Amino acid sequence: MGVANSSNPKEINIAGHVSDLFASYAVSGTFRVAKSGGVRNLLLIKAGIPEEWRNLNLDKYKDFTNDEILKELRIKYQKRRGYLDNLGWNRFIKTFEEKLNKRKPPVAIYGLGEEKGMGDYFMEFTQGGIGIVLNIFNHEYPMGYYICSGMTAGAAYIRGKIRDEQLGVGVKKIDYLTEEDKRFLKNEIKAFLDQFLNIEIDKNYDRRLKIFAELYEKDPEYILSEFCKVIPLN
Repeated sequence: MGVANSSNPKEINIAGHVSDLFASYAVSGTFRVAKSGGVRNLLLIKAGIPEEWRNLNLDKYKDFTNDEILKELRIKYQKRRGYLDNLGWNRFIKTFEEKLNKRKPPVAIYGLGEEKGMGDYFMEFTQGGIGIVLNIFNHEYPMGYYICSGMTAGAAYIRGKIRDEQLGVGVKKIDYLTEEDKRFLKNEIKAFLDQFLNIEIDKNYDRRLKIFAELYEKDPEYILSEFCKVIPLN
């Protein structure tokens, strides 16, 4: 429970199920789960961080004492605060606009197992992350209730049917994909199959993933046509 909470990995791959609160508050990264998730997976998942922040070299701090680190951070804060006071909020935040627009949001993709579908409150209060459910066992209704409730930014791509009453507050379901959506999903599906197709998870799952992969290779457009997209109303 709570695996990858508040995390910022390059990627995490799990060859099985995850429990409740998986990747909640995650800042960025790629999360692949061969099977299903529990309740409140991807809660408050964020919108990513600028690449240059991810690449910061923190080695300089490894020999610092806690007091030295606090002193360094305090100086940085004071400089930024002075910059803000000098420019005003609107001009100050504009200096970060290009960096923020280039962020790569976290992506989580689930195969979904035979044993269960996705738990309730999937992607509750999402703030920019992306969730994908491949539904390789072809559950008619693969999701729980309150899907994406309170989502303010981001999207969920779900293969399978969703009843209106399963949707959370403040979101809508779209039954078609744009060309940009399709390009994005093709990249993520390929990476998922590359990760899990040639390892032993369990016999039935391995068999169904192979069937899904063969169908996808034969007719990717057909598989993509079975997805819907859930996004915020505003």
